[in-house]
Amino acid sequence: MSSNSKIEIDLSDDSLIIWKNSYYQFDSMYIWKSPNNTYVFSQGTYCTSANDDGTEVILLFSDNTILYRKKINFDDISDVLVFDDGSVVFYTDENQLVSLDASGKQIFKKNIGIDFEKETCKLTKEYAYFYGYQDDDIKLSYFSYASKKLWSKAIPDIPYTYLEDGEEEEDFYYADSAEFLCLPRGFLLLYEDKKTTRMYDFEGTEIIPTEEEFTTILDFVKEKERKQQLEKERTEKERQEYLAKKEAENQKVKGGFFSKLFRKK
Repeated sequence: MSSNSKIEIDLSDDSLIIWKNSYYQFDSMYIWKSPNNTYVFSQGTYCTSANDDGTEVILLFSDNTILYRKKINFDDISDVLVFDDGSVVFYTDENQLVSLDASGKQIFKKNIGIDFEKETCKLTKEYAYFYGYQDDDIKLSYFSYASKKLWSKAIPDIPYTYLEDGEEEEDFYYADSAEFLCLPRGFLLLYEDKKTTRMYDFEGTEIIPTEEEFTTILDFVKEKERKQQLEKERTEKERQEYLAKKEAENQKVKGGFFSKLFRKK
């Protein structure tokens, strides 16, 4: 590096910007930090010069030093875990789960197949799990970092019958509408009727939920619905306040117009 090169770092809770001689060298789209705040993993645009349009990269940064940067072939990341040793694991919109060590060397890359959405992948320190579409099926998938073992289960729609005009009709409780929780014994799903469940342990074996587990997911759903209702009420209140404000402004404009119209000369 030439002696007149000047590197400046802007690091906040949600962004990392690296300047070189007063131009962007790296501009982050997202950042994730290790629990000990030693490492920062980021996705963004890297430029080698002021005239460079930049390439999309991921990089690991620590102590004002870029440890590695790697050009990427994906557009988005659903989630990232950065560990205290600088290793990372993340899920891409190419439906791949990727892990790198602190030097950028690949630890594993696994094709999961579950369609990429921000809510699709959940990462923990020991494993990742996925719930979403794979082709036309809703699937639950689980991957262990240590064993590199992946299993997937197609989650069924549940048929039920009801009476309409005295005739028996059939419909389904759909898997893509089921609520989903990871609990200490495994993965629990609750269908729309709030009675029907499916549960799988961490080996992929179907098990029966306990009464406590059923209560846990039922309480989860009730709290979620309560928050949705509060948000709906807040949005409606803001809408009514906005309409009232606009009406008051319109009345003020009309009042000003008529006062001028009938003002005595």
